[in-house]
Formats: sequence, structure tokens, C-alpha cells
Amino acid sequence: GLGDVYKRQGVFKGFIYDNYRARIERKESTGNAFRGFMSSLSQPRYLSLPSIFPSNMIISSGDASLDELISDINRGVLIVGVQGAHASNPETGEVSAVATPAWVIENGDLKGLSPGLMINMNIYEALKEIEALSKETKQQYNLISPWVRFRSVRFISKS
Repeated sequence: GLGDVYKRQGVFKGFIYDNYRARIERKESTGNAFRGFMSSLSQPRYLSLPSIFPSNMIISSGDASLDELISDINRGVLIVGVQGAHASNPETGEVSAVATPAWVIENGDLKGLSPGLMINMNIYEALKEIEALSKETKQQYNLISPWVRFRSVRFISKS
């Protein structure tokens, strides 16, 4: 199925479906649809099409503080947010998005902002590169997650 994966405590339980995709796949809807995630403020949400979307997603936190995760990095980037991730391909996992703000890390210290930085990665491959999770969590929309440190991620930069 093309529905998103549904897991509980890291164990695959099935796929989530909205009514439309469930009919196509000859499955029962799990009631996982959301409308208007990226609609403009001037456009009412009901004018946008609903799509498959988890209602709540919580990723368990790790043992290290964010400062401890950063202190172990010789050369890297702390990405606080991204723009354009909604254009990613959920079937192939390809992501190309602007990292903003993104802070340069050198020898465990934040050195300043890195303007014009883009992430170019496959999210399914990146999941294999997770090194550590912070004990602090942050919430963005329906996702509550810790900070994640990856061994390697591809970037494109102006400089």
C-alpha cells in the first residue's frame, strides 16, 4: 500500500489510510486525513484536498542533552527548521529542502549561521545514519520529537 506506515513503539503495525486511498487499496480507512496543512491564510482549509496524515506522532527521546550531542561534532550543522519539505517524495523518500536556520558546528561549538544551505537526502537511508537522540523534545505541528544527530547527510551550499 501507499499509505504511511503505522508503528507503535517502533514495531510495524500497518498502514494509515484516508477514505480515498483506502478505497483504491481496497482497505478500511483508518481516519488519518488532514486538510489545509499548507493552505494559504487567505484560502479556507476546505478548499484544499485532504491527504493522508498521522494525527499524532511521538518519537521517544534519548539520553544525551542537545549540548552533549553538539559537543561531539567536529564538523557539522545544527538544523533548526526546513522550508520546502512538503515537496518531498513520500514514496521514494527523496528530500530536498532549505535548512533554515542552520548553524555551523566546528569542534563542538556553534560558529554562526550558514545561509543558503539545502539538505539533499533520502529519508529512508538517513534513518540508518541516526547516531543519537537528545533528551529534550520539541513540537512541530503533530510531531513531538527529540533532536536527532546523523552520522552523515548531504548538503548543498552557496559557499
